[in-house]
Amino acid sequence: MENRIHHEQDLIGLLWILSKLGAPRVFLQIVILVWYTDGLFDLGEEFQWLEFFAGVANCTLYMLALVFILKQKTSDCISWFAIKCSSFTGVNRGTSKRSACNSIGDPSVYSVGMSNALLERTILLLMAVACKCGVWVLEQPGSSVLEFYPAWLHMMEYHYKLFGNHGVSRIGWWMSMYGSPTPKRQYAWSNSTAIRRLDVGTYPVPFAQRIVNIRGDLIQGRPMEPLIPSPCPLGPQILSSTPEDVEGLFATADLGSVYRYLRGGKGLQLPPHWRPYMPCEVP
Repeated sequence: MENRIHHEQDLIGLLWILSKLGAPRVFLQIVILVWYTDGLFDLGEEFQWLEFFAGVANCTLYMLALVFILKQKTSDCISWFAIKCSSFTGVNRGTSKRSACNSIGDPSVYSVGMSNALLERTILLLMAVACKCGVWVLEQPGSSVLEFYPAWLHMMEYHYKLFGNHGVSRIGWWMSMYGSPTPKRQYAWSNSTAIRRLDVGTYPVPFAQRIVNIRGDLIQGRPMEPLIPSPCPLGPQILSSTPEDVEGLFATADLGSVYRYLRGGKGLQLPPHWRPYMPCEVP
C-alpha cells in the first residue's frame, strides 16, 4: 500500500488523460479500484508487448486485461487488438443488420449484443494504452463496419483533440501481398503513424516478423505525450469533473458489473480520501 500511495501521482496522471480522452467516469473509478486492489496492480512485471485476440465479455478477464495494460512499460509498449470480427463483417450482415449507417446492428441478436459489448470495452482499453503513452493497434477485415461504431468515433474525436492531426492513423492492405491465396482486404487503426509501413511482405510468419521489425518505428511514431498541467488537479476533482456516459456510448459494455466485481473484492484497500467517491453501487 505504501508503494502505491507513493506513486498516486502516477494514478492521477492516468485519470487526467483518461478524462481528456472521453472515458466515462465509471471507467476512471474502475482504474482506481484496480490500482488499490492487493494482488492486482502491485504485480512486479512490466510488459512491452501485449496481444488481445477474440475474447469474451467476462468481468474477470476484462479486469485482468486492464491490469496488464496498466503494468505496461510507460512510453515503450505496444498492444495489438484483433477483437472478434464476425459480427461486424459483410458476410454476417443478414444476421447482424449492420451497415456503415447502422453499425450498432440489431442488439436483440445475442452475437450482435456480445460483439458490441466487446468493442465498447476494447475501446476503453485502447484509451488506457494511450494513457501509458503506448502504441495501440486494432486490426479488422476490410468489410468490417467496426470503424463506424459510435463509441469508436467518439474515441477518434477525442484522440484528435488531445494528440492533434496525427493522433490516429489508418492503413489498408491486401493479404495476397503477404502470400494469402485469396485477396482478403484488411485494415488497421493505430495511434502510431508507423502503422502505414505494413504494406509489403509475406504471410504469416514474415508478416509477424515485419511487425517486429517496425516495433521501434511504431514507438517513435506515437503521439507526443500529453502535457499534464502542473499542478495537476486532485484525483477526486478529476473524477467529479468527468461526465457520466450520458449519451449511452458505452452502455452495452456493462461497466457497472465490472465496478461491482472490484468494489466488493476482499483485497480492496481504498485510501480514506477515495472512499466518498466509490459507492458500493455506481449510479
